[in-house]
Amino acid sequence: MSKQVKIKRYNRIYGTKKSARRKRTSILLGIAVVLLLLVGWASYKPVKKFLSGERPVSEPVREESSKPVQSTVISQDESGVVTSEDPVLPDTSEDDGSVNAVYLPADRMTDPSKLQAFISSVKDTGTDTVLIELKDSTGTVWFRSGNEKAAPAVSENAVDLVSLVKTLGQNGFQVWGRIHAFKDPLAARNLSDAAVKYMDSGINWLDNSAELGGKPWLNPYSDEACGYISDLAVEAVDAGVECIILDSVQFPDAAGSQYAAYGSAAENVSKADRLAAFISDTVTKVAKKGARISIAVSAEDAVRANFKKYGGSPLNIGNAGAAADLALGSLSGGFSYNGREITDPAADTGKTVPMLLGAVKDVFGVTPGRITAFIPADGNDASLAGKRTEAAEAFGCAGSVIYSSSGQYALK
Repeated sequence: MSKQVKIKRYNRIYGTKKSARRKRTSILLGIAVVLLLLVGWASYKPVKKFLSGERPVSEPVREESSKPVQSTVISQDESGVVTSEDPVLPDTSEDDGSVNAVYLPADRMTDPSKLQAFISSVKDTGTDTVLIELKDSTGTVWFRSGNEKAAPAVSENAVDLVSLVKTLGQNGFQVWGRIHAFKDPLAARNLSDAAVKYMDSGINWLDNSAELGGKPWLNPYSDEACGYISDLAVEAVDAGVECIILDSVQFPDAAGSQYAAYGSAAENVSKADRLAAFISDTVTKVAKKGARISIAVSAEDAVRANFKKYGGSPLNIGNAGAAADLALGSLSGGFSYNGREITDPAADTGKTVPMLLGAVKDVFGVTPGRITAFIPADGNDASLAGKRTEAAEAFGCAGSVIYSSSGQYALK
C-alpha cells in the first residue's frame, strides 16, 4: 500500500484573518486532500482482495525462460491408450535411467511359440525393453495397422500390436518400435506420387537396375510420404509403444542417385533442411502422445564423414535422440578420429566404443544422455556384446540395444 501523506496542521489556518499565507496554506491543504482521496481509491480494490484472500496485492514478475513450456496433462481413453489432452512440446531433456533392450525380429514376434521362447530367454537377465519391427526396409508393416495407405503393405502374419505390447508388459518389458522411413519400396510402388522419380519423368527411380533388383524409394520432399511414416509412428504409440526408432531417414545414395528427382519442392528447400523438418514434425506428433523419437545413425558414417545421404552435411536430429549403430563395417581394420587411432577395434573395446560414441556426439550434436547404443550381436560380435554394453554405459549413454538379427541371445 502507498505510504500515507502526512499533513501538518497549524492553528492559524482556523483563524479569521485572510492573508496570502492563509490562502497558500488552504490551497496546499486542498491538494493534499485530493491526493489522499486518489491514493485511497486506487488502493481500495487490491487491498480488499488481499484481505479477502483472493490474490496478493502485487504479483511476482515471471522471468522468461529459453526452455519450451511443456504440458503434462495425460489421460487414458476408454481403451486404456495413453493420450495427451493438451499439446506437448518435444522433450529435450536427457532420458531418465538406463535402458537395457534387446531386439525381437519379426519372425519371432509373429510366431506365438517363438515369442514365448524369446521371452523366456531374456526374462530375468536385466533386460527391461524389447525393440520390435514395425515397418522394415522392404516396406512390410508387421502390425495390423488401421491406416488405409498401409493396407497393401501389412503382412499376412501381422500382429495385434495392443495385445503384443500387453503380453510383453506383463512379462516386465516396455516396448520400443523401429520404422524404416524412406527406404520403402512397397509404399513407393503403392503411393506412386510419393516416390522418388527418374529425372523429370513420371517413372520411379530405382536404386539399381530392375534386372538386378533395383527398388524405388519414398520421396522425403513428399508430404504424403512424410505423413504416411509419421502416422504409422503415432498409431504405434497409441497402441502402447513408448519410443520409435526411425531408420533410413535419408535420401538414396546408391549409384545413379544423381538421376533421382524430388519435384519442385526441392528447388527452394535443401535436403538437409527437409530431413530436419520431417524429424521435427514427427517428434512433435509423437511427443503429444507422451512418447519419444530416436533417429538411427551410424557411428561409421560419423567417423568417415559419410553425409551424402543427408544432403552433404550431418543430419540435424533436433530434439530427437540418436540410436547409434556401433557396427564397425569398414572400420574393422582400424580407424582414427580427432587425432586418435585404433588399430584393432574388435580387440580394444574399451577405447573403440567411446571413440565411436564420441564421434556420434560431436557430429550429430547430441549429449550422451540422448544416445542409445546399438550393439551388434551376430556372429563374432556376440562375444563382445557384453563389454561393448559396459563401455556404452560408462560413456553415459541413455541405454543400449543388443541387436541380433536372429533374436537369439545368451544373456544369462
